[in-house]
Amino acid sequence: NDAFSENVYVNYLDNLDGQRRFFLNADIRSFESYRYKVDDELNNAQINFFNLTYNKLTERMKQVEGFYKELLKKPFDFNKKEEINLDYENTPYAKSIPELKMIWRKRLKLNALETFTTKKEEEVQKKEQDETYEMLSDEKLEEISREDITENITYFFENYNDLGRKDWFSIYI
Repeated sequence: NDAFSENVYVNYLDNLDGQRRFFLNADIRSFESYRYKVDDELNNAQINFFNLTYNKLTERMKQVEGFYKELLKKPFDFNKKEEINLDYENTPYAKSIPELKMIWRKRLKLNALETFTTKKEEEVQKKEQDETYEMLSDEKLEEISREDITENITYFFENYNDLGRKDWFSIYI
């Protein structure tokens, strides 16, 4: 029934991109016609909604994959005050690829700041344990943080790209 369809629709999209990392607002609007048809598709052994979302997610992920390394090449300025909304449930999807790229930059910056802070604390502890220890500069720690994030995201995309459609379907359904 419609309640079942809506529940599956909402939960599926939330599991697919609940943090609003890939889909654009226009993508979500294009999925809307399936909100109350998921049960009909299941009853008729159709997967049009799945195919649509899979193809769009794959397209968006390739776009993000095309720009995340560029965002991580330049040092982040942690002194520059910026805001990021981590309340994903109440955050709208990006309206455009440039807006999505800006959101990714802010998230990567936040991630780099968290990693930097942890590495800085480790450096301070090493210095406290051995006063002859030469602490890494903040610039070097920031660079290492970006390198770690690049490695992690590259690993994510490599593993996603290795999944076939059937494997992907079994993960998300």
